[in-house]
Amino acid sequence: MKQIALAALCLGFGLSATAPSHAVRVEQRLPAGNMYAPFHEEKVVAERAPEDADELEAREDRRQKRVKKVLQRARMFLGKRVIRIDGRKFHWDCANYLRAVFNFQGDIMGYKGGPKTRSGVRRIWYYAKRKGGIHFRRVPLVGDLIFMHQTYDSNGNRKPDDFFTHIAMVEKVDKDGTITYVDRAINGIARRKMNLFFPDRVRDPRTKKVLNSHVRPRRKWDGKGGKHLSGQLFAGFATIVN
Repeated sequence: MKQIALAALCLGFGLSATAPSHAVRVEQRLPAGNMYAPFHEEKVVAERAPEDADELEAREDRRQKRVKKVLQRARMFLGKRVIRIDGRKFHWDCANYLRAVFNFQGDIMGYKGGPKTRSGVRRIWYYAKRKGGIHFRRVPLVGDLIFMHQTYDSNGNRKPDDFFTHIAMVEKVDKDGTITYVDRAINGIARRKMNLFFPDRVRDPRTKKVLNSHVRPRRKWDGKGGKHLSGQLFAGFATIVN
């Protein structure tokens, strides 16, 4: 009996050792992130009631129509230095630019019960948190918001302690992960680039394609290792079109 039991035990070890690789669940490791905004584990979201194929298709169709409208409104201002839409003029800054773009579906900056802060970027961040749209994946959806830290010395103390200082919106995502985004830049509303797979590269060394744009100028007090590229200053994404 002992010999039979021993043989069965050995057989069991043999089966587990030769189990097909696809039977083992491998957890996907998230990237290390950067010194300002490390990538976080995504929160577990409670399961919703199952939807049939028709419901899913209809919901996605409605979302795509809203995304298309948002993109159309965002592109209206490219190259311009005045933000006026829906009969209203908006203040000239990055947060109010996107406030104007999304104004047709509600005020993403002036909502009731928002945080007591003068920062429009932070108010939009908390708006997105309320909607459960914050995420840190390296490949966002078209229409997602992009938040950045340290884009300028907002408190004037010459230290890298300026958080949630800039906001932009995803216009396009290439197959290699390069994001084209629109935002309020120094010379007007413009398109710029970001790639979170290569956050420290300005260009692809082989193709010379731009991967990350310079978002903030170099300052005398930056010191060694100062961060200036869009991918380096990334703070998170938010999906608010759903």
